[in-house]
Amino acid sequence: MKLAACYIVRNEAKELDRSIHSLINAVDELVVADTGSTDATIDIARDYRARLFSFPWQDHFAKARNFALSKVESPWIIFLDADEYFLHPKQVRPAIQDLLEGESDAEAVMLVRNNIDIGNEGNRLPYDVALRIMKNSPDLRYQGRIHEMLQKNGHTPCLRYADERLTLIHTGYSSGLDKRKIQRNLALLKADIAENGKNPSHDMYLSDCYFSLQDYRSALLHAMEALDAGLLAISAQGSLYHTAIESMRQLGMPLEDMLALTQAAIQNLPDLPEFYGERGMVLCGMGRLEEARKMLETSITIYDKGKINYRQGSYFTDSVAAIVCKRLGEIYRLRGDAEACRHWLRRALDFDEKNPELQALCRELRM
Repeated sequence: MKLAACYIVRNEAKELDRSIHSLINAVDELVVADTGSTDATIDIARDYRARLFSFPWQDHFAKARNFALSKVESPWIIFLDADEYFLHPKQVRPAIQDLLEGESDAEAVMLVRNNIDIGNEGNRLPYDVALRIMKNSPDLRYQGRIHEMLQKNGHTPCLRYADERLTLIHTGYSSGLDKRKIQRNLALLKADIAENGKNPSHDMYLSDCYFSLQDYRSALLHAMEALDAGLLAISAQGSLYHTAIESMRQLGMPLEDMLALTQAAIQNLPDLPEFYGERGMVLCGMGRLEEARKMLETSITIYDKGKINYRQGSYFTDSVAAIVCKRLGEIYRLRGDAEACRHWLRRALDFDEKNPELQALCRELRM
């Protein structure tokens, strides 16, 4: 099996070097399409003996990706962003071979991405799932100016899911994400809608943009439109529910409405811990503490299993687990159960010892 690596890049020398280094021993061909770099990006590609092509930037990610795809000769392609790299470089080729031998009808493969905030001491952000391996076929092409999606003659290709050996690290998201970039993304989405009409995937990405811009009413509107349309986009449902619930919280909407949405999320995504936690927090706000306790403990029980859902992303991280455990400690404190209170606060510290509110509470209790 011949395997290619493919990139579209612009001024990403450091990121590209790290990314290519993580897969270069696994591939037989390297294709890089540059869209106007002025740094050392092109030199890095040449150092790795890439087949290098120039593509003038046209504010259209799908066109750039499809141009790069047209230059690949190998039958299978790893198409990464420059700010992504494999966690287990030595496992890349054997893992792909194992997967494709067992899934002969596969046309594209989804990989888990662990998102890292390099601007905040490398803190781990929510993980997600992204399509990064595909068959080299002329009927598999990207669509969309931004947040482009791989399509087979206008439909979703036959997808398969990789195991932990093909886990990616992604450094492109950060707590300091530039609002200018978000505004650019929003403009490209609107241009794509004007050209091609709106579909539920547009609503998904619009909700994300508006949420980042703190326009919670618009974020909620588009998240609910995507969910109501039955959007089953890969890794999308969890983030849509999260955006909708948090937007409702920011807008001060009725707790009963939030509670109903958390129940819908649990019914659709029962293996994810976050919506049990969300439901528990809403129940706390309603004064239903015993029900809240059960939900919050369920969320930690699921998280403790450490099982990654390879078909859905999750925003439940150690810092979120610490908040849940802290709330459980507070509930048990109200119940007069000092031992259980200390147990959950110790667990919270294990998850996030730097949380200032948690530190203050532990000092108050002389822990």
